[in-house]
Amino acid sequence: MTSHRHMRAHPVSVVRAWIHARAHRGERGQALVLLALLTTVMVGAAGLAIDGGRLYVNRTNAQRTTDAAALAGAQTVLHNQEQGIADAKAYAAANGDPNAKVTVLSIVRAHDAVQVTSTWTSKAGFLRLLGITSGTVTASSTAQVGPAGGAVGIIPWAVNDDAFTASGGYGSYVGLQPAQSGGGSGSFNFVSITPPGGQSYADAIKNGVTSPILIGTSYPTNTFDGSAISPATADALNARIAAAPAETYSSFAVGSPRVLFVPVIGGDIPNAPSPVVPSAFRAFFIERVDQANNTIWGRFVQATIPQGTIGDINTPDKGVYVVKLIK
Repeated sequence: MTSHRHMRAHPVSVVRAWIHARAHRGERGQALVLLALLTTVMVGAAGLAIDGGRLYVNRTNAQRTTDAAALAGAQTVLHNQEQGIADAKAYAAANGDPNAKVTVLSIVRAHDAVQVTSTWTSKAGFLRLLGITSGTVTASSTAQVGPAGGAVGIIPWAVNDDAFTASGGYGSYVGLQPAQSGGGSGSFNFVSITPPGGQSYADAIKNGVTSPILIGTSYPTNTFDGSAISPATADALNARIAAAPAETYSSFAVGSPRVLFVPVIGGDIPNAPSPVVPSAFRAFFIERVDQANNTIWGRFVQATIPQGTIGDINTPDKGVYVVKLIK
């Protein structure tokens, strides 16, 4: 008779198998948790890279918009607050933000600055998976304007400011002549200033002075163009006219080569080498060089000089302005 034995699992073996199975299930659970965490991290990293990049672009665009809008508003705000605000808003709207906030400030003079604040909002992409639906960036810029207290790019002449008042002011046709040319010079004289910094007079006529000329500072004069307009000066001025032939005194661009920024003084123009002390600057739009009669014809205008410093509260307003970002 055959005997059948029933094999029983040893209790210790059963426990070990149970523990082993639980361990495997635990490892799978831990793996799922780690995978979920890793997925979240990857989504967050992708979101930061893509959506963060979008925010960075928006921040850059917002800053460019506020910079340009503030500068645009500052061009006109000193003499017309409403126009300055309108110009700033129009420029901001044209560059993507019709709701930009524009504020007029008074820093040195009444209403001499414009502050523009722009807020840009963009919808999130990847970050929406983490519950972040949008991102917002804000940029702000302030531009100030004022009469120039010093500048580079100046033409090295000192002009009697009577040339402005006696000619009839802005837009009136006026001729400027060398101080010692005689015959008709009168109130419309100029004398040549020795350019600071060792620059040659001829180069300064062609390109403007490269070192600042400051109001209230004494500068030596010289005999260049003293009694007649030299061929070199005539050629340089005619080249400026030829560089922008279509411009007029009422439609010139900022930085126009035809706008001569000249120091002005009160009283009579001295003969060289007597020094001069500029009291302000004027802008002269050059229209014609009459070398035969030693006369440079043009009109006084109001203009912004590209490189200069804003004068203090005592700097007279003679129609030459510096506009710059201060924040």
